[in-house]
Amino acid sequence: MIKAIRFAAFAMFVSGGAAQASAQAAQRAEASPAALRAEVEALSAAMVAAFKRDPASVAKFYADDARIMGGGTRATGRAEIDKYWASITGASDWKLEVIEVGGSAEAPWVLGRSTLVGQGGRLMVVDFVGVLKRGADGSLKYHVDIYTSAPRGPTPPA
Repeated sequence: MIKAIRFAAFAMFVSGGAAQASAQAAQRAEASPAALRAEVEALSAAMVAAFKRDPASVAKFYADDARIMGGGTRATGRAEIDKYWASITGASDWKLEVIEVGGSAEAPWVLGRSTLVGQGGRLMVVDFVGVLKRGADGSLKYHVDIYTSAPRGPTPPA
């Protein structure tokens, strides 16, 4: 009898957790474009804050199976993503600008501009497209990050 009660309690706990996760997924699926953009902008702000503390820590915002491609570089998977971000040294500042966000709440994409300020004020400006995906914890992470040198001048309108 006690085993049956424990099992029933466990089953209710598990099904309640599944129902809660399902409800959270449904809420994300119904998220407005403005809410999705705000979430992507918050992710970008968190990445910049992490970069200012330690550039290598930006790697945590990428999925374990992520890819970075651009500038003749290709990094695939956790070890290479970690190595890529650990190699960014000598930068004094970083700015991420979100230009456009689209897709679904579970797999959004972002079009943006990255400006890295190096030693002596040298700027490296790239345009990027990021394909994001939700982790098991519900947070967004970069799955694919593709970048190319940005033309000089103002950021294109969204």
